[in-house]
Order: sequence, then C-alpha cells, then structure tokens
Amino acid sequence: SLPRGWVGSLVTGFSVAGIFTYLLNFYLPEQDTSKLVSGYKRWFWWVLLPLTVLLGIAIGRRISDYGVTEMRFLVAQMGVWLALISLYFLLSKKDNIKFIPISLALFALTWAFGPLSAKAVSERSQLGRIKQVLEQTGRLEAGKMKPGKTPATSMESEQFESAVYFLEQRDRLDALQDMLPMSIDSLPEAPGYYGVSGRLRAWVGLGSTTAEAAQQKQINVYTQTPLVATDVRGYATFKPIALNKSSKVDKTRKGIDFQLSADGTMLEWVSSDGNTTTIIEKFDLLPLMKTWAEMRTIGNNYIELEPIHSTTNFVGTKGSIRLILENAMAEMDEEGLSMSYLNGYVFVK
Repeated sequence: SLPRGWVGSLVTGFSVAGIFTYLLNFYLPEQDTSKLVSGYKRWFWWVLLPLTVLLGIAIGRRISDYGVTEMRFLVAQMGVWLALISLYFLLSKKDNIKFIPISLALFALTWAFGPLSAKAVSERSQLGRIKQVLEQTGRLEAGKMKPGKTPATSMESEQFESAVYFLEQRDRLDALQDMLPMSIDSLPEAPGYYGVSGRLRAWVGLGSTTAEAAQQKQINVYTQTPLVATDVRGYATFKPIALNKSSKVDKTRKGIDFQLSADGTMLEWVSSDGNTTTIIEKFDLLPLMKTWAEMRTIGNNYIELEPIHSTTNFVGTKGSIRLILENAMAEMDEEGLSMSYLNGYVFVK
C-alpha cells in the first residue's frame, strides 16, 4: 500500500539533493579517482529511475481519484522530467549538464503558460470530473444539471464536492453556469450543506460525503452557562466528571467515582478500596440521549441547552445523583444510541 500524501515529498527531496550534488561534483572524477566519487556518478541515475516510477504510481492514484490540480500537475510533470533526464544520462554517449537547466526551464514554461499549463489542464480535469459524476448518477441531461433521486456513493459525492470546491476557491464557478438552469448565485439554501459547493450538491441530490455522514450520526450537546444555582440540600458529595467510553475508574484511588459502561448506555457509580472497584449503581442514559435525538434539527447535530434544562436527576435503589451537564456527545449506529463522552458535575445522595 502507498503512504498517503508524502511519497512525492520523499522523492522530490531525494531528487533535488541528488541532482544538486551530481552537478557540483560533475568534474570531480577527473581529479579524484576514488570508488565513491566514480560510483556516485555512474549509479545515481539508475537509483533515481525506479523512484520516478514510484512517484508516477502515487500521483496517478491521486489524479484518478480526484482529478488534476496545479500541484498534482506539477508533481506529475516533475516525474516526467526526472524520467527524461535519467534516461538521457543513462543512454547518452556524451553527457552534457546543460541539459538539466534547459529542460527544466522548458518544463517550467509549459507549467505556467499556454493551453497545457497547470491552470488550464486542472480546470478541464475538474469540469470533466463534475460531468462524469453527474452522468454516472443520472443527473446530467442534454448538457444540463438536474436534480436526481438515484442513490450516489460517498466517493461520488466527495469527488463532486472536491471538484466544485476547486472551482469555487479559484473564482471559476462561472465555468458551471452553462450547465445550470438558474443563476449559480440563486441556488437554494440547504441546512447542513455549506458554501456553493454544498448547496449545489444538495440541489442535485448527491447526498452527504463520508465526513458529513459521520457527523450526522453524532449528537453534540452543550450548555453555555452550566454553572447555575442549584439546590444541593440532601446531597452529600460533589464531583466533577470528564468521562468517555474507553476510560475507566482508577481502582488505586479510594472513594466513589463514575464511569461510562462499555456500550455507552449506562452511567456507572462505582466505589474503590484501593485494590478493586465495585459498582454501586447503574443509571440508564438512553432516555436522556433519546430526548437529545428528538431535539435535533435537520442538518444540525449541535444542541445548545438552556441552563434550566442542563440538570437531570437519576434515582436508583441505593442512592440518587443529580447531573449538571457541561457538554456531551452521543452517537447513533445500527445498534442504537451510545454516549461517547460526558462532561459535567455530579451531586451524590
């Protein structure tokens, strides 16, 4: 498997340092006959050649997933240039180091100007990605976008989002105007979708990206002013809590404490004697999480509670607690609701 994102950096760093060293020491073998000097000049291009192949595979994978951008075009062009100069010095009968700066200058001019420049190629590539996704999902008819209900994969949504965002960042959304039946500025607002790229994706009905889908399964609850006056009569102990499913009570600390159950559905009141922990009581968190789920609005997974609603009482057979919530996050999956973390203050009776 290929590392994500840093293959190009490794190959570029090696190539720049290696070629610079090669140029500085090009005439050194005439004065120094050591094996190290002659071996470097002889084998450097053989070593560099397979790295250009690796670079081509890595950038080819990124381009196949998300199309061409200026930086990906630069990396791909650099790979071609490295392969070209490697073959030149391996096959040429008379090496001429002028070939390096001259060829590099020509490649740089091609990158910056003309119909094959990085900017022009990138825009054509991203427009092509947009049309490809729309055609694959049945949302392009006679060259015009149209809303569709055919389910789209997260990858298709991400590719569309990435391409439109690319144009939006470069003030080139006008390139999409001919594909739209209305002005791009008049796209309707869509809760939970942000920017022109999000509103356009919502209008054509491509759905959520992987990251958005993960966020929509979360319920984030907080209160701006959790420390409000509360009646503490009858409560014997006060304790701040910062809990998550993976953390458990330290049994070496004596006294009472709290933890979340392994499945995140219970708040466990425990006691430790310094060696072992004993569960005193379990309080069911599911009713509280269901209330939060009902309070959510479409496209918004954040809920701000009024201070008066941040307090919840739990009654058990061996005691009771009053929870004052500061912030929490619950998650929804196939198995139901579970608490990921819970922060606040507990009064114990």
